[in-house]
Amino acid sequence: MFSLKKPDRDDVKPAKKDAERLFVKRLAIRADDKNSVYIGLRKAYVWPTQKGLYYVIVLVAMFLWSVNYALSLGYALTFLTAVIALVAAVLTVNNLISIRLSAGAQPSFFAKEPAFFYLHLHNNKQDVAVRITARRNGLSSLPVTLSTGQGGVLKIPLDDTSRGRKSLDYCRLSSDYPVGIFRSWTWVFIPTTLLIYPQPKGDLPLPFLPQHQGIEEGQVDLHGAEDFNDLKSYQTGDNIRHIVWRKALLGDVRVKTFQDLAGQQCVLDFNDESLRYLDVEDKLSQLCRWVLLAEKQGTKYALRLPSWRTDFAIGAAHQARCLEALACY
Repeated sequence: MFSLKKPDRDDVKPAKKDAERLFVKRLAIRADDKNSVYIGLRKAYVWPTQKGLYYVIVLVAMFLWSVNYALSLGYALTFLTAVIALVAAVLTVNNLISIRLSAGAQPSFFAKEPAFFYLHLHNNKQDVAVRITARRNGLSSLPVTLSTGQGGVLKIPLDDTSRGRKSLDYCRLSSDYPVGIFRSWTWVFIPTTLLIYPQPKGDLPLPFLPQHQGIEEGQVDLHGAEDFNDLKSYQTGDNIRHIVWRKALLGDVRVKTFQDLAGQQCVLDFNDESLRYLDVEDKLSQLCRWVLLAEKQGTKYALRLPSWRTDFAIGAAHQARCLEALACY
């Protein structure tokens, strides 16, 4: 015999999400070859807000009251209220019509920090100001008001700020301007991504190569980039500009010593001996901090991951490649 079994909640939720995603996919406006979306009348939908539902209830009550007491003035007031609602619905839908939406190059963020997708809006209408809000995965952006013929930027927050490459995919644009009793909305699909780098943390010093090793590998020893190293007792011939005068006034004459960092190099290795007790995420966080620290000190560095590596280099492009590799590992 067959028995009917009530499905578990864990089985229902994925099915519900799949159905919602299929529904959104059918309604969404897809980006063109220029990665932009133009919102037309056929893809703009409207529905009463909570205030609008109260408005409808009052409207129905007024109509029944007028019918019950045969009040001509009540009929006039009821139909006037209905016309106001109709005009409000038309004005609300007009907020989204003729709006062009595009996504340019997205900035990068670090893990566990607020992250946003940036969408650029342009109001092609020459006679109407609009106000629009974006919503994605339950999080809404601040509303953006666009004057006639002007543009603006929507900041859509991310719900997941863990490291990796994040996709915008589907988001909902909506507006309840100007009356607030109706909300016009539409779904758009823009295939843009952003990177979230590992959280830069860790207190381990940079793993510098021995000075002679860098020279043997054909690296040029550059001078001029120095970093404070230690204090030593003053000796005849030391540079007086390096004397710590506060200590000298107390009778303890000390001199600052500096370490030449420009000619040094460091290898940032995922399998470095100093990282052996860290888990994967902590290793990536320490490597991320080393990358930023090496750039700040002007030290050439090479990143070594199990399946990816770079040569010794320095600069914004090299830093971006290394951070991207750490984010996508």
